[in-house]
Amino acid sequence: MPLFEEAMAIPVGEAPVSLDGATIRRCGEKIVLLAPQLAEVLVNGRPLAAGIRVLAHRDQIRAGAESWWFSAEDTPCVAPFPGAAGDVCPRCRGHIDVQSPAVRCACGNWFHQIAERPCFDYAAACPVCGRRTALDGVAAFSPED
Repeated sequence: MPLFEEAMAIPVGEAPVSLDGATIRRCGEKIVLLAPQLAEVLVNGRPLAAGIRVLAHRDQIRAGAESWWFSAEDTPCVAPFPGAAGDVCPRCRGHIDVQSPAVRCACGNWFHQIAERPCFDYAAACPVCGRRTALDGVAAFSPED
């Protein structure tokens, strides 16, 4: 789950990330922003209540003179399909075999991504949600969207 500063992704992994007096850290499945009481940290233009906030997709974070955007979307990548037998690719309508190479779009749909069926990056956009489908390591979310 990345943060975007000037359209550059800053990954939030297991290690905390410092942002000009505030800290972002993973707490289980959630990403939490922590700041000391007197820190000038805003989320979506509002101060942090009690110095803590669970971040949501598209939250804007301001700390001092800097600004970041939070995205809950992961960067699309090829992975073994974890779904159940009988799941269907939305692009080709073919069944996706469990553990076969596939890509999960940010909208939650899974696509084939094998040599004979490169369904995820076959076209520039997802047929379900319209997000870009490049496998270039760049997250689909952009603050300009």
